[in-house]
Amino acid sequence: MVNDHFTLNNSEEVRLFCERLDSYQKSKIGSSSSYIDLNIAFDKLQGHDHGGKLFAALLDLKLNFVMLLIDTANSGGTWNQYFSPGKLEGGTVLDNQQKFNGKAEMHYYHGNFIPRYRAIWDKIMGILILIFKPDSYEKYRRAPSRKKEFVKISNGIPQFPIEFVKKITKVLSDFDDSFRSPEVHGTGKLRKWSFTMYALHETPMLNEFGNYWNWLLPMLSAIDKIIKEIEVKVG
Repeated sequence: MVNDHFTLNNSEEVRLFCERLDSYQKSKIGSSSSYIDLNIAFDKLQGHDHGGKLFAALLDLKLNFVMLLIDTANSGGTWNQYFSPGKLEGGTVLDNQQKFNGKAEMHYYHGNFIPRYRAIWDKIMGILILIFKPDSYEKYRRAPSRKKEFVKISNGIPQFPIEFVKKITKVLSDFDDSFRSPEVHGTGKLRKWSFTMYALHETPMLNEFGNYWNWLLPMLSAIDKIIKEIEVKVG
């Protein structure tokens, strides 16, 4: 019987998957990502309670981060292709199809950024709970608001300083208010900027995306560090 879902069953399959994923990313944007080392994670988590579930969560995080990287890089590439200095400047997107196409392409990538970025944070919070309080993971996963549930569960995790939790929830609340809620539940915010002909530095939305991006990378580095410090179980 053919397996009805994809799994990685041993270290060799994990190694091959990582090589293929790196090659795919390089084919799209010319570089690969060092964040979330699945080879180390697979080896470290063998024999650990909830190790399989944690590895699956890390795999999902890695995949989503790679896709976010690709969309972000493609957004920048589209800008350079159409709107860098000396190319399509001034006027409106209604002037010609080329201007419209360039802006529509950027709208596509930025539209991808919002749900994927927010989902990545839900995955990060879930991974932290799986590592430090795994018995609360299912409660977190089923919660109507994972952000609020993360705060509740964090109160019982000594490794989570209050300021750390406050910073995460502040970033997510601001992101939800500024981007997720308008795009998912409202009439949208992106289109108000996507189809303007402002210069890059005059587009507040892109600067905000950059600031949110800068919050994400240290968290991925912290998760890598935590995983590397897990002791391998022997016997």
